[in-house]
Amino acid sequence: MAEKVLHVIIKILMYIFIVLLFILLFVRMSGVGCAIFADKPKDKNPQIASETVLVVEQGESLLEISKDLAEQGIVKNPYLFAISLRCMDGYQNIRPGEYQVSSSEKPSEILKQLTHEEEKIQ
Repeated sequence: MAEKVLHVIIKILMYIFIVLLFILLFVRMSGVGCAIFADKPKDKNPQIASETVLVVEQGESLLEISKDLAEQGIVKNPYLFAISLRCMDGYQNIRPGEYQVSSSEKPSEILKQLTHEEEKIQ
């Protein structure tokens, strides 16, 4: 009898552990989803933002560009930034060149610079 009760208690504890694990994973992944799709700049205040010149070489990958931006303090996480750009239209049209970028710019604004989309609008 005691063995059956112990078995039921262990089973219930396992189910509780699994549910808590799923809740933890959901909370963590929702944070990742927000980081990818929120389109927020690293620094919201332009006065504390850092600026740099980004040099994009011919054939440079999106991840390499993102790592350069992270090294220069423009973005927090190069992997999430690359995924964020990949989810936007036009990431395939990034052109080589030199670009003045700031940590107060949203990923979508940086992408517009890199694809020269601003020139098309004007």
